[in-house]
Amino acid sequence: MILSLLVFVTVGFAQKAAVNTNKKFVMDFPSVLKGESDITDTLIPASFETGTPTLYTASGGYVCGANGYEDIGKAQHFNSGVETYMVEGVMLWIGAQEITEDSLTFAVYGFDGEPTTTLSSMKVPFKQVTSTEVGEAGDFWYTVIFDSPVEVSGEFAVGVEFTGITTGFGLISTTEGDGGEDAWELWGDGSGWYSFLDASSWGLDIDQAIFPLVSLKQQVVALPIDFETEVAISSWSSTTAIVDNPFSGGNNTSAKVAQHDKEAGNAWAGCLIQLTEPLDLSVNSVFSMNVYMPAVKMPILFKLESSTGAAPKEVWEKNTVANAWETIKWNYDGATSGVYDKVVLFFNGGVDGAGTYYFDDIELGKGVKVTFNINMAQPILDPNYFVAGTNPVYVTGSWANGAGETWGWDMPGTGEALEMTDTDADGIYTVTVQMPENTTGIKYKYFINANWDTGDQEGGDRSLELATDDVTLNDTWVHVVSVEDMDLDAITIAPNPFNGTLVINNAEKAAQIVVSNVLGQQVMTVNKINNRQEISTESLSKGVYLITIIDQYNNMRTERVVKQ
Repeated sequence: MILSLLVFVTVGFAQKAAVNTNKKFVMDFPSVLKGESDITDTLIPASFETGTPTLYTASGGYVCGANGYEDIGKAQHFNSGVETYMVEGVMLWIGAQEITEDSLTFAVYGFDGEPTTTLSSMKVPFKQVTSTEVGEAGDFWYTVIFDSPVEVSGEFAVGVEFTGITTGFGLISTTEGDGGEDAWELWGDGSGWYSFLDASSWGLDIDQAIFPLVSLKQQVVALPIDFETEVAISSWSSTTAIVDNPFSGGNNTSAKVAQHDKEAGNAWAGCLIQLTEPLDLSVNSVFSMNVYMPAVKMPILFKLESSTGAAPKEVWEKNTVANAWETIKWNYDGATSGVYDKVVLFFNGGVDGAGTYYFDDIELGKGVKVTFNINMAQPILDPNYFVAGTNPVYVTGSWANGAGETWGWDMPGTGEALEMTDTDADGIYTVTVQMPENTTGIKYKYFINANWDTGDQEGGDRSLELATDDVTLNDTWVHVVSVEDMDLDAITIAPNPFNGTLVINNAEKAAQIVVSNVLGQQVMTVNKINNRQEISTESLSKGVYLITIIDQYNNMRTERVVKQ
């Protein structure tokens, strides 16, 4: 069927002649696009749904491709409106391809009444432009993904360019455009781009099967985030929107807050905020956020993710008040700096059930460096009770509830419990951590081994209050002992006076026996003690001596003895 064989004379050019191949083409998207996680949409003119897919031939070649008129490029116009797109690639619906030499260049152009500056391009050898999925009419789809996405806003064009090709390559088009100048071609005589509607061109109102593969550019923001201006928030199994503060008062009188509506059926419904650049956590590493929760002790996961694929970091906290604004803090001390550029939030995370949660004022602030020192030096502890270098020492407390599963401290050796070290072997174990400033009511306790069995100050916790200055704690291991532990009265020392061997009976509670002269100088020490302990005194001269018996908790009993 001849669609246009009339000859026009316009500014010195004759209109080109186009012929429909009369083949039946069926538009069926290729499966190759499935799984392209960055691509969220394919822009396709509406005429491909309302019109007839067509392959036009002309002058030994193709209208939308290579032909005897020496066209060297084809492009299709698009308009993103107020949105900003990232063009990830280009997809072609090809009706004919017999070329094995030369290359095909895919391009994205600016647009100002016609295609203008090339924003990005990728050259592909023609011999690679093939497919194993071919339609009944010999048509197929071919896609390229750019190495780097191209940002476009408003009007733009995508197309292909080829030089020195006069046949063998043709694109599908439609017969019913919308009357706009959307289909364009680049002439080989150097005169530039021409609309297909132009009387000097084809006089056809068509759209070409050149489709941009795009993703909507996420609006990026920097901390702090107060939601007083629009912020792009991605959500899944939930909706998140910026709303008027419905509970203005207390510690949050902001006009705007974020409302997160979690749907039932997905315990891990959440939302994501893309940041402008990776977070600098080298100095500041404590995040704070105002939350309004419907019940107490609801787990809130504040997660950091990276666009580079680095392993994410997670810190859990729980709210302590219901139906009121509360500032929660998440400590990321030790997290890698310059990596994480996404904040991901899970409210009542890991718990199935619908709910509405509000949040506001996401900030990154400075923490206070807290240094814990605990003196574990002998003779404080029985070697059978604690062996330096063998038994690990931990400090844990109310800051350490990172597991998010229970309301309480992380057990020594797990979660945010801190293992301490004694690098100079002086018996003082130490660890330094950053905690949120201006934090009150912190409770902590030291433990031996990765369990709850052996803790200092049994039955009580130590307390810590933080302002804005760094803090160093110098503690000594304390154990509140039972009456049985303190019973040194049963120990007997005989004979007294003596001149040979001293015998100490019922010494099973002793960790150490020290013999000193009247000047306080230690002249003999016994560490390995039996229930009936014999001490040879041949090396001692005559005189008065003090026998000090020390149990594993540093309780002491001293007796005066005389050698004759």
